Amino acid sequence: MNYLILFYFLISAIPGIYLATKKYFLVILNPKYNRFIIRLLYCVPSLTPFVLVLSLFPLFGFDVYFNNFSQILVEKFTIYIALLCPLLTSLLFIIILKKYFIRTDIPPEFWPNFMNHELYVFIPHIRIIGGSYYHTRFEYPKKREPDQLLIGKQIGNLILDFKKLKDINYTSTGEFVISEKVLDIFQKNNLTGYQIQPVLDYNKSSSSELYYQIIPKYTMPLFSSETSVHSKKTPQLRVFVLNDLFYYNSCVMGNVFDFNITSEVLGSHDGVPYPPQKLWIVTNKAMECLLTDFGQQRRDFIPVILIDDEKDN
Repeated sequence: MNYLILFYFLISAIPGIYLATKKYFLVILNPKYNRFIIRLLYCVPSLTPFVLVLSLFPLFGFDVYFNNFSQILVEKFTIYIALLCPLLTSLLFIIILKKYFIRTDIPPEFWPNFMNHELYVFIPHIRIIGGSYYHTRFEYPKKREPDQLLIGKQIGNLILDFKKLKDINYTSTGEFVISEKVLDIFQKNNLTGYQIQPVLDYNKSSSSELYYQIIPKYTMPLFSSETSVHSKKTPQLRVFVLNDLFYYNSCVMGNVFDFNITSEVLGSHDGVPYPPQKLWIVTNKAMECLLTDFGQQRRDFIPVILIDDEKDN
């Protein structure tokens, strides 16, 4: 009986083992530790109890509603028939994960040519609370189309809690805030395409630290027609670029600066994957500066694919 329980647990661990083999499902940023055995230590303990509990429902249900029939099965096939419940549950769980959660493509940060692109979408995963929570004033359009996201126009200075700020800050609604030290490095590297506006401290402390909001000077033209922009109600309107494949016509390189912003508004009012905002488009030079000097991660950048004029017509 003890070894039967052991087998029950081992079969319930199958989905966790399966996910551990998927190197792009759970990504450990340090390549030294992004290995199967390390991912196994995360995936198996987190998924096995969930699969185990789910597998008990059909087992108990079968015992309650087919009691007489189950006795016949036990006598004929032995008690190992119970192992079918975790096995079927594990297989169903894997099918669901494979269909809806596990990506089949390589994340952009692992592309072999990641460092060789001329433009990138800059969208940090680590964000701070949006400025509107600290009484920053925004003015919103009174009307909108059914498939159009609302985005507010900032009135006056951005107001943030300086105690929560680091050198590089990105709010949930897309505001980009930097410290004075970062501004000095931006200027030394001759990064272009922005103007600065002082950020106000919500606590009105006497801190000597200064922070600045980076405001883009240039708005990019529309995405190339190769870019698949989708609108979906989930339950609120969500606008996103399919598979994060952003395309621009190569002729845009004649006008871009190191910091730019998209014409399109992407996101969702329910905050998934992020609230409505225009996305930052940065050059290779700005990307390398943010990576090497300020510790941003490659996962904070999505390479933009440039196509020729002929391909876009």
